[in-house]
Amino acid sequence: MNTCPVCGTRYARSERVCTRDGSVLEEERTVDPLLGQAIDGKYQLEARLSQGGMGTVYRAMHLTLGKPVAVKVIRPDLVTSSVVARRFLQEARAASQLDHPNIARVFDLGQTLEGTLYFAMDLVDGPNLQEVIRTSSPLEPVRTVRLLRQVTSALSFAHTRNIIHRDLKPANIMVATGADGRDEVKLLDFGIARTFELGTAQLTINRLALGTPQYISPEQATNDPVDGRSDLYALGIILYEMLAGEVPFNDPSPAAILVKQIREAPMPPSQRRPDLNIPRALEAIALRCLEKDAGKRFQTAGELDRTLELPGDQ
Repeated sequence: MNTCPVCGTRYARSERVCTRDGSVLEEERTVDPLLGQAIDGKYQLEARLSQGGMGTVYRAMHLTLGKPVAVKVIRPDLVTSSVVARRFLQEARAASQLDHPNIARVFDLGQTLEGTLYFAMDLVDGPNLQEVIRTSSPLEPVRTVRLLRQVTSALSFAHTRNIIHRDLKPANIMVATGADGRDEVKLLDFGIARTFELGTAQLTINRLALGTPQYISPEQATNDPVDGRSDLYALGIILYEMLAGEVPFNDPSPAAILVKQIREAPMPPSQRRPDLNIPRALEAIALRCLEKDAGKRFQTAGELDRTLELPGDQ
């Protein structure tokens, strides 16, 4: 059996993605062979925090500093050649240069003698946005705006440095509590997905490996070139989910979700959830982000950020 790490729903072993929330299913097993190991002799893996399409994140102890950190270990089946390994190190090294308060700091990366790829980052003390939506949906409009503005700030910073996230989803957005008691967003996995998007001719297999068809832009689904507007499409889906408590496109078949991303117009959140008092301004922002034609979306994260204002939001 496979199990959703977020909602706990169990599926047959042949299923790969949770039809409720788009999470990559985890194979049920009693022992994780990596737990207790010291990756590269540096990081003792103590507990598994999450699992996604590219790999598994562990809480680890930095053996030299005696400090808790997070370590992401890349799935071995994605590392198909030395070319892929070199590309991963190149992409991860570029992402590690993103010094921004809303981007989780990557401070080490490498490959073990056994060929395992990994990177180490600051441990964020808090849930991811997927968990926040699941437990607190619908989110208050002011909280929604404050969270999104931190995401758009991070995206704008990265996009101006020619780094696109490519796998933006609630599970990659951590929500910690800042010193002032407010939500503090940290984005994970910037640009890393590109490593595994290249070099494969089979879109559906590749996308299922990365595991997030609910958040893929139309141009990603058709394997066309992408730019920062693809991240804004994914952010529109995230906003839609924050407003309505569910994604605009879902289906038991991941392939069917991809078709919907390409062809189907989203139902406005206020029509899907007429029982909720969804702010029309935020709904309009979500629907503009979800335009199939990238030229009709917000053209930059900065342009989107300038529209994210609510009366009384200080």
